[in-house]
Amino acid sequence: MSEENSFDQQTLRQQVLEEEIKTLNFRLTSQQEQIQFKKELIDSLKREMAAVNSRADRLEESLLQKNKQIDELHTSLIDKQKLLDTLQKEMLNRSGLLDQLKSKMTTISQPEASTEDLQVNNLQKEISEYENSMIKLRDEISQARKTYSDKEKMYTQSLEHMTRVIQDKESSLDETFSQLEEKELLISTLQEELKCNHDDLMKNKNCLLSLEEHLNEKDTELVNVRKGLTSWIDKVKTQNADLKAKESEIIVQRSQLKTQEREIQFLKAQLKAKVEPVTQTETKRKNPYEILGVTPESNFEDVKKAHRQAIKKYNPHIVETLGDDVKTLVIETSKEINLAFAWFKKKFGVS
Repeated sequence: MSEENSFDQQTLRQQVLEEEIKTLNFRLTSQQEQIQFKKELIDSLKREMAAVNSRADRLEESLLQKNKQIDELHTSLIDKQKLLDTLQKEMLNRSGLLDQLKSKMTTISQPEASTEDLQVNNLQKEISEYENSMIKLRDEISQARKTYSDKEKMYTQSLEHMTRVIQDKESSLDETFSQLEEKELLISTLQEELKCNHDDLMKNKNCLLSLEEHLNEKDTELVNVRKGLTSWIDKVKTQNADLKAKESEIIVQRSQLKTQEREIQFLKAQLKAKVEPVTQTETKRKNPYEILGVTPESNFEDVKKAHRQAIKKYNPHIVETLGDDVKTLVIETSKEINLAFAWFKKKFGVS
């Protein structure tokens, strides 16, 4: 019984360990799925980060190009301003020269010598040339001022537009960087969770391995217990078979003893009553039906069966160990039974 209880306990413990292993496998699968999902989410966030970085690079490139264009426009504007200053200086120089010529003409009188007329004419020509040159120079200056004003207006508008565009780009870039920081924070959080899940997964794997080793040890113990229990069961079966055989023998012996006891009691009773042995003449006087215990309606098979039972009951070999009186009584009774059976054989015409 103790080995059976140990076997039941081992089986129960094995079932508990199998249930724990199933639970750990389920948790392991669930954590692996969560890790896979978080890895996919991290990959998606990395792709989004790469797209945002690419967009930021493109915006930065565009901003650099716009800044370069603004610098070129500013340089061109400075060059035009220098050209305008140069023209203004030249105009001032020409105006001073014209004033000198006019003052010189006013100093020349009418009665002077004819040699001076030629000089006057030359001076007038020079003055007219200077005047024409001044007119042209003024036209050029006004044209340059108009061109500079138009370009300055155009550059100012372009600069304002570029400033607005840059501000929009900077605002968009700030939003993108803010989103990028949020994504990076989320990625770091997910990486920490992934690390924790990985640690839990390793712990569960180690626990699962230890449980499997423990289960293997228990399986080995269970196999040994089963072998011992099988050997014990075989021994018990052998002992049970021996006991059954002995019980059968005892039952047979008890039956024989009971039969002998009944016969002995019957014979003792007849001895006490001092029954005389039956002779052949007295047998003929007794009723054969009473001797064999049959009725007139019985057939020969019934008589034959009753004869076998009576002979078996009064068999002389049964009372070999008893006294001579008992032996004599049994022998005489068996002879009486045989004579009665002979009478029935004669009656039914059986040889």
